[in-house]
Amino acid sequence: MIKACCDRKAERGFSLLELMVAVSLLSLAVIPLLVNQGNALQNASRLEERALAALVAENVVNELTAHKRLPTKTKGRQSQGGMRFTYRVKTETDKRSELTKFTVHVKRRGNRAVLASLIGFSGAK
Repeated sequence: MIKACCDRKAERGFSLLELMVAVSLLSLAVIPLLVNQGNALQNASRLEERALAALVAENVVNELTAHKRLPTKTKGRQSQGGMRFTYRVKTETDKRSELTKFTVHVKRRGNRAVLASLIGFSGAK
């Protein structure tokens, strides 16, 4: 007897339907990972913006304390890391202690939200 060259049971593999189910399950598992990656990138961008705003605030406070005089301007602009920021300086003088307190608020240019605030003191009159 001639035996059939190929036995159908020995040739079993994945059907197209099984493959499509496996790929769709894999894609359902990958989608949340991609969403989390996008959120992580947004958070990193926000943190970078806040860190650069804090550097601007530190620069302004250091300039004011180094010159040991009251600020001549109450607002200004500064670039840091390729981003443009605006800042405002609010001063308060204590007559008894002869200390001047100045508060620096930094915003991204064209934005209303304050990204960083820093308080400094100077002995200038």
